[in-house]
Amino acid sequence: MASKDLSLLGNIDEKVLECSICNGRLEDPKLLSCHHSFCLKCLKKWVDTNNGKLTCPTCRKIDSVPVGGLQKLPPNTLLKNLLETIKQHEKKDDNECTALSLSTCPSHSQPLQMYCTKCKVPICIECTEMKHEAGNGKHELINIVTAFKMFKETSEELKKSANESIKQMENIPKIVTENISKLEESIKTSLADIDNTVQEMVQIIQQKGNEMKKKVEEIYKNEKKGYAVQIRKIHDIKVELITNVVFLNELLNSEPSTAMKSSKIVLTTLRDQINKSKEIKQKDSVRQVNFIRNKHLTEKDIGNVTITPLIYGPFGIAKCCIRLVLA
Repeated sequence: MASKDLSLLGNIDEKVLECSICNGRLEDPKLLSCHHSFCLKCLKKWVDTNNGKLTCPTCRKIDSVPVGGLQKLPPNTLLKNLLETIKQHEKKDDNECTALSLSTCPSHSQPLQMYCTKCKVPICIECTEMKHEAGNGKHELINIVTAFKMFKETSEELKKSANESIKQMENIPKIVTENISKLEESIKTSLADIDNTVQEMVQIIQQKGNEMKKKVEEIYKNEKKGYAVQIRKIHDIKVELITNVVFLNELLNSEPSTAMKSSKIVLTTLRDQINKSKEIKQKDSVRQVNFIRNKHLTEKDIGNVTITPLIYGPFGIAKCCIRLVLA
């Protein structure tokens, strides 16, 4: 039994506890993302010879140097604990004794044939009678072979889950990169669509604005024609008033009998002309043009043009203007 244990320890020391850089036993083992472990001091020398780049010496996978240096890399706790156990036994005895101590009880020097599932430690037969008595509820004992079988089954499940997680995490950066690329493309497309839409809206609004300007110009022309008609009427009435006033003055300077013959016609005509002139001053023939912007501005509706009467000033003279009103 002891020879088998010695052989097992020798294999562990050679395959697991050996650093592939220095070919010696691992010291302060650090774990890379590829799950290979190396001595911290060996990794430092390795990185220095590779221009500061951290590449796994075994599988060549590239890692990034953590902030704070290589000492911030995660330790291989399992190997570290195993190394500590071996060192402790090496201090007590030589390599053969150390190998035996790993498979025998340190208190009774008996083979470790049982396992306490409550305390999570392998024990010998004497321990089951002294320190780990079954039946009191504090300890639960099973055969060491059965315990190791359960350990292997649990380990295989965990390894499978861990490998699946690692595989998924390896794909995540690629997926994230693809998502970023798609996002950038959508951003470019959106910006271009916004610019195109704005240009289209500007063209449509400019067209609507030109149409409304044309409408305002047409209103101005029509109103101006009305002003011209009004001015002609005022001019004609004014001429008639002046003519009748002159004729009236002539009558007033003539013989009474001559004047009274035409007095009725002259006075009636003059009154009619005076009344016409008053009607012209009071008539609401002048209007103002207003632009009222639509509060909810769209490419189809920017506002309306309205015409409202002006308020007359003193002496019946209209205040003529065109006013822009923004709603």
